[in-house]
Amino acid sequence: MKRFSLPTSRLYLGLSILGAILAALTLFGYFKSISSRIAESGRLIEVVVAARDLEAGQFLDSSCFSAIDFPDRYLLPGTFTDTSQLSGNSLRYNLTAGEPFLESSLLRPQSGGLAQNALDPGFRAYPLPAGAVSFPVSELSEGTRVDVIAVGKQATRPLLENVEVLGVSGKKSTVSGDNYVGAAQSEDPCILLQLTCDEACRLALAEEEGKVELILRTAQRI
Repeated sequence: MKRFSLPTSRLYLGLSILGAILAALTLFGYFKSISSRIAESGRLIEVVVAARDLEAGQFLDSSCFSAIDFPDRYLLPGTFTDTSQLSGNSLRYNLTAGEPFLESSLLRPQSGGLAQNALDPGFRAYPLPAGAVSFPVSELSEGTRVDVIAVGKQATRPLLENVEVLGVSGKKSTVSGDNYVGAAQSEDPCILLQLTCDEACRLALAEEEGKVELILRTAQRI
């Protein structure tokens, strides 16, 4: 068997040591660059985010929360770092998993219900019995647009157009458990419409005089 001479062995040993030194320097430079990027981005803060997809009206408890490290210089206003500030509140709008909780995403217990907080300035929430629709109430959801027609004994006429649905209260929830705050478990759902005060008066008068019906608008015509 051919053996390496002493000079050759020393050469390989020297090259191995040199390679190890270069690898160590490369690794050191990599970690140093990471540290400098973190320093440039700011101090890392633990931010509270949604642990899973959450729906509007969801009651918030410990199972809803997770946390991620985030540079403090990029934090959005109203970001939370303490879950105790969130527990006991409800969501104003849907959150996807990993999305941070913001002050604007919460419904505080003293701030009114979901429908009240969804109202645009100058509008009112008008309740209409589910009997006002001939199609399944499940077709209606927040943001759906409808027209309202007045059905009288002698004639039927358009009453209101392009009305926004705030939601359907009393519609059975598909979320199980006691920690869901949303629609009540009712056999007679109530449809909430966003109307001006004048429109609400016209609709109330039409209900007194006869019957009103909701008809769906196509999404393309909104």
